[in-house]
Amino acid sequence: MATNRVWGLLLVGLLATSVAVGAPMLDGPSTEKSERTSVRVAEVGERSSERAGVLNISATVTNPKDSAQTRTVLLKLDRNGDGEFESTVERRRMRFESGERRRLSFRQTTDRLQNGSYRYGVFLEGQNATATENATVTVDVRQPPEFRLSEVPDSVQVVRDETTAVSLDVTNVGNARSSRPVRLFVDADGDGEFGSDERAGVTVLELDPDQSRRVSVDLRSTNLEPGTYDFRIESETDSKRGNVTVLRPATFDVRVVDAPANVTRGDPVNLSVRVSNTGDVEGTETVRVGEQDGGAEATETVTLESDTSTTLNVTLDTANSSAGDVNYTASTAAANDSVTVHVDAPRFEVSRLRSSRSWTGGKVKWIEVRARVTNAGDAAGSETVSLRIDLDGDDDPERLGFNRSVSLGVGERETVEFRVLTEFTRGDAIEKLPVGTYIYGVFAEQSERTNVVSVEDQSGGGSSAETGDGDSDVTQYASLDEIAQSKYGVDYEELSGETRRQIEEIHTRQPFVEGLAVTEVLTREEFAREKYDVDLESRHFEFGELDVELQQRIEADFDAQFTSDDGDRVESWDELAQKLYGTDFESLTDAQKEAVRDRYRRQFE
Repeated sequence: MATNRVWGLLLVGLLATSVAVGAPMLDGPSTEKSERTSVRVAEVGERSSERAGVLNISATVTNPKDSAQTRTVLLKLDRNGDGEFESTVERRRMRFESGERRRLSFRQTTDRLQNGSYRYGVFLEGQNATATENATVTVDVRQPPEFRLSEVPDSVQVVRDETTAVSLDVTNVGNARSSRPVRLFVDADGDGEFGSDERAGVTVLELDPDQSRRVSVDLRSTNLEPGTYDFRIESETDSKRGNVTVLRPATFDVRVVDAPANVTRGDPVNLSVRVSNTGDVEGTETVRVGEQDGGAEATETVTLESDTSTTLNVTLDTANSSAGDVNYTASTAAANDSVTVHVDAPRFEVSRLRSSRSWTGGKVKWIEVRARVTNAGDAAGSETVSLRIDLDGDDDPERLGFNRSVSLGVGERETVEFRVLTEFTRGDAIEKLPVGTYIYGVFAEQSERTNVVSVEDQSGGGSSAETGDGDSDVTQYASLDEIAQSKYGVDYEELSGETRRQIEEIHTRQPFVEGLAVTEVLTREEFAREKYDVDLESRHFEFGELDVELQQRIEADFDAQFTSDDGDRVESWDELAQKLYGTDFESLTDAQKEAVRDRYRRQFE
């Protein structure tokens, strides 16, 4: 911190002999010891805008007479250094008692003095010279530089967490080159004061006398909430005020405003996303919309002015989406919003895995594998189902190129069959199934069933045997040929397509109820003709053309022949209504009723 240096000698009064006017005299050096006084420069705090040099001069005045007298004491200044004390800077009219010795103090500011050396003297009015050299003092004045501020803006704006420049002119009106700081304060707490902890920026510059410069002081808004504050910018000798408005930065909010409740996998999902800029300034943001757990997503860059919004329409692919509830999220750097969309998808489940073997000449000629595939999902679909056999003994069945394409509606079932010769072609190579035990299985995308089958020699030939599902103990089932032979006396392959389908359904629904022989098991057509005396005009039996109530009675009779409901068709509209809509048939809308009737008819096609 700069200070004024002012050095001075103590003015000492000198006793005088009696004179006609009885004037008091200044003491000389023989009666008073010479002293040194100093100029005190006022300390300037951080908030002060001015500095002032102060000179304290003291002298002792003595009245040697026996009577009191009143005299004028003068403090004079030799301003131009020519030895003449031409300037009276202070005068005092004073009464001195007889023999009184009084110490006088004079206080002078130096703010109007140029830098340099000056002499002060103490005189009695009417005298042109001091009584002694000790009645004068030489002072060395060093004025501080004075930086004046101008062109300070009344108000500025800054975005929170950013920095803005406050520009102004600074002029050195002093008479010496100097380097001084210019500081900027913001009244962050609104108490009207500018504390040292509220300093928002500072710059330091060096100026010659009378030099001006345009400067900028950075105002940092890191710790300021949005709002308006007073600021003060200051040098050591000047200050100016204004206000600063802290703006909210561009802040983007996002909301999913429209989305479907359900979408079928493979179809696009369309989402509407509302993006809003809640800040005070324009901004640009990248918006991401996509599956929360990865997968399909889209990004878009949005530029919005303050307090404006826009709607994005986003289309996403669902071909690889998981079935079931999928969370879609729209997000920006500061916000996010989610919505759940149920992705309907087929889910093919494999059950009732069976295999049968046919012998020729005492050896297995081929293996036939059958499995039921059910669409347990919530959307129709198609899928490739494959038969795999472990040929290399690593307990992991390999793909052999035996595939079946299956298309099923919701809840629909189909039996797939594979016939594998013990010697078959796989690509360009011939594969053989030598005597032994093999792990085999039928595989869908999300389900599989496996079991074991033996390739072996057997005395005799022309017979077949069947093994059951891998989920239970081996169970003997009647083969398609056995059922066909028992009911119609011919092999399965010799039957018509319509009769084959009836035999396949009996075969699929095994095992039969206890005590019921194959020959006693009836098809739906046989129930209609034999139990209900239905006279069918056409030789082709169309179960769906019967009265609905009769259909349901026949269906109940047909189901009663089997111990398992696997493959069981829906018996009534009410059953299907409960399955599809969770309520009875009569409570449905007309459109829902027609959907139930259509689904019911299609299971017999």
